[in-house]
Amino acid sequence: MGIDCSGLSQAVYAARGIPLLRDSDQQFGQGREVPLSPDGAGYEAGDLLFFTERGRVSHVALWSGGSAGRIVHAALSRGGVGGDDLFGGEPRMVKLRANLVGVRRCV
Repeated sequence: MGIDCSGLSQAVYAARGIPLLRDSDQQFGQGREVPLSPDGAGYEAGDLLFFTERGRVSHVALWSGGSAGRIVHAALSRGGVGGDDLFGGEPRMVKLRANLVGVRRCV
């Protein structure tokens, strides 16, 4: 059937021996905060990016590293697991970027 966004981040971290809670809103409380940046400066590969919908954290993505703005996430809107340019002009990325509320480092 597939994997959702929080299941993906949980599985990636588990592969490195780092336990994460199950849901994105729970994961949002783990690790340490990384300051939000309009261009991703200061984010490191594996950082978790959290997004809201209707006032609550409902989506998580993994920063893939570098300065290109690439994230890896699972979302029905993108057809499953894949990579996207968070800073690109695609309408769903513009919306996602507008709902970024936090970045956490759990390593």
